Amino acid sequence: MLGKKVLNNVYWHSSLTIAQSDDVQQQIAAAETLANLQADTDYNVVKYDGKSQALSLLWYPGFFIDAFPALEKSYRIDLDAQRVEKRSYQASFNPPILHRKELFLSQDDPHITSFKELTATAEQLGLFENPIRIGFKQAWENLIAEKGFQLVDHQFVPIGNFETNYDEPQDSESLPGTAISRHLTALSRSNLSAPMQCLARHGFLEGNWSVFDYGCGRGDDIRNLTANAITVSGWDPHYAPERPKQAADIVNLGFVINVIESYQERLEALRGAYHLTQQVLVVSAMLLNQNAFKGQTFNDGVITQRNTFQKYFTQTELKEFLSDTLDTEAIPVAPGIFFIFKDTDAEQRFLLNRQRSHRNVLRLSQRSSNPAVPKLSRNEKKYLSFKHLLDPLWQQTLELGRLPEKTELDNLIELTESFGSISKALHFMLAQFD
Repeated sequence: MLGKKVLNNVYWHSSLTIAQSDDVQQQIAAAETLANLQADTDYNVVKYDGKSQALSLLWYPGFFIDAFPALEKSYRIDLDAQRVEKRSYQASFNPPILHRKELFLSQDDPHITSFKELTATAEQLGLFENPIRIGFKQAWENLIAEKGFQLVDHQFVPIGNFETNYDEPQDSESLPGTAISRHLTALSRSNLSAPMQCLARHGFLEGNWSVFDYGCGRGDDIRNLTANAITVSGWDPHYAPERPKQAADIVNLGFVINVIESYQERLEALRGAYHLTQQVLVVSAMLLNQNAFKGQTFNDGVITQRNTFQKYFTQTELKEFLSDTLDTEAIPVAPGIFFIFKDTDAEQRFLLNRQRSHRNVLRLSQRSSNPAVPKLSRNEKKYLSFKHLLDPLWQQTLELGRLPEKTELDNLIELTESFGSISKALHFMLAQFD
């Protein structure tokens, strides 16, 4: 059967129904008649359970428009009982959302390529590592932000600097009379920046290599890395000008070159950071988004209302700038983020092992504290002991949009033995997840 397989169910876009077997098509037609629904008008996604005569017809109005469309209506249709259950999410601030849209379509659909690219980038950013966190809109958007990115149309764009949007472009003659305030672009973060998370995901922040943050801003990355016993230092022309620029295994030039209005200074910053690098240089910059067309044009970028400068790169333009300036290969690891290796052996190891998933296990520091390793509560220990049962149970709950019934549970016996009853298992599960 064609479509996206999740547990016992198969999902597909309504355009794929014609490619299913005759008996499946007959069931869909019977469900449409019973519920008085029409494909592409009342629903556009089918959820099919091959083990019963019940199926769901789902309406995602933004299927082709939104990167991760939200569910607006669902119709659960039981052909045996001749019963239709309707549920609406129109008033919900946190509706279920859809991922991996390419799996719902035929391989010759014109949207396949762009949908596959979107999914590949989400995987590259580690967004699918914890399926429990991705089922609903608010948790999904929070997760993207935690990774240091925002979603613009069908593109992940790194959150690198403070941006001020213009409502109207300004006259080029009204250039500010004072020097551009580069330091005002520095963000204050509680989480690691996107380039640091890329380093962690690929296993470079496990404590074996030293780190230097070239243009460290307010020092949030330094604080968080220090809390994880990683040798780290940094320099910033405004926030830490007294600190020395020093060589390190890893040098981070994070969202620096895009706030420098002088092309020559941009080159000097990039070459200076590369000179300090012993193993790998990670460079990140702001990618082209809607703000690139707002503001006051200046040199090859724009000046914002806060008198800051932003140069917006395309992914290809950034790669060419890095590779041509340093005369070496810049390897893309995420939108707007590149690794440039000084050590060829390290580069080869990275290319061979880049498919390995390195979970970001770095804990975050408090601004003025030295946190101890937290102790697990009794419930946390219990959850970890039965994680292999609870995670699939929660995922099934998300897929159903309700608590599963006993007849729908694959691990009925094991859940009963572990918790005493299915009711207790479900109660414990609900207490662990939002």
